[in-house]
Amino acid sequence: MRKILVIAVLLAVAVVGYTVAYGAEVAYEAVYTVGEGEGEFVVDSVSSAIADAAEHYSDEDDEDPDSYKVIKIILTRDITEEDLAEIPLEDEETEFRRITLQGERQSIRIEGTEVKRLMTMNNAKLTLGLENLTIAGNEDGGGGIVLQAGTIDAVGVIFTGNDTTAIEEDEDDDGNTIYPNGGAVQITGNKAVGGFTDCAFLGNAAENGGAVYVENGTAEFI
Repeated sequence: MRKILVIAVLLAVAVVGYTVAYGAEVAYEAVYTVGEGEGEFVVDSVSSAIADAAEHYSDEDDEDPDSYKVIKIILTRDITEEDLAEIPLEDEETEFRRITLQGERQSIRIEGTEVKRLMTMNNAKLTLGLENLTIAGNEDGGGGIVLQAGTIDAVGVIFTGNDTTAIEEDEDDDGNTIYPNGGAVQITGNKAVGGFTDCAFLGNAAENGGAVYVENGTAEFI
């Protein structure tokens, strides 16, 4: 049976060693703006921001080579899953510790086009911040976020139109089965932590957990 706006929680456990202050002030080492805007770093894409930050911290001659591991990217226009390709969501070798995507306004959309899931995160070392924007599925059916390891810190985010009811079971690169649970967010894995502050879940659907589905992970709603 199709279930909308249901939060399913199975075997949710606390993750030892992972402490997250959801929605707390973060000391960013660099702030990028994608599109038109003001600021020290104005770039044309999310990929350009990631590349610039990565080049900075990999430069051995830089006076502060440990910098630019905690960055914010302000979005002034809508983006799709293709714009997220360079974010190291599944690369634990990366030096990044936190990457925040912030909408210039809440109507800015990160939207799927022809994908089953907008993004899959499997990097226990990374926190992905999402602030003041909209996470939207594609018109032909597609879910939002699969979180297998790592931390999602979402503040003021609208999750809408994420629908996995037409998606069949799939496998990740390691051969693990990904079930079509959690229309907006699926949290699975004991190193997966999701924090949702002042977020709205509207019109999402899945066989289990239309909004958020949690199994062997942790989710907190504020």
